[in-house]
Amino acid sequence: MYFELQEFCDASQQAYGACIFLKAINKGTKISSNLICSKSKVAPLNATSLPRLELCGALIPAQLMNKIPRQY
Repeated sequence: MYFELQEFCDASQQAYGACIFLKAINKGTKISSNLICSKSKVAPLNATSLPRLELCGALIPAQLMNKIPRQY
């Protein structure tokens, strides 16, 4: 059995966020996935471009990944 940490992030005009999953793969064909942590933020009220919000959303999983080893 081995484990993988997978991160996903997305953004819209209203908010952006990310989540991190732990994927466990058995020697056979069994795969399980568990949500480890997630975080979301509301987008600023001033006009911000969608690519800028996507970059802000991409920063969240990097910050979360730094916290995971200390928690687990």
